[in-house]
Amino acid sequence: MARKMECKFCKDKGLPISYKAPWALTMFLNSEYGIKSRFLTKTCNKHQRLLEKEIKRARIIGLLPFVWHHSQIEIKE
Repeated sequence: MARKMECKFCKDKGLPISYKAPWALTMFLNSEYGIKSRFLTKTCNKHQRLLEKEIKRARIIGLLPFVWHHSQIEIKE
């Protein structure tokens, strides 16, 4: 029998899900600033949709980057 996934946000109602808190949203982004799946973040479907919406808002406003910038790597020849 599969274990039921416990959502972080359902457990702790005080965790912020808002574009105004980009430091909290970065936990749900991978190293290339893509949104992690709900199976990796351990969130329920309701809160995952809310997270995606708020991350997209923060990206449009400019608080979070859309993609990882490739110029940060030094290419040695």
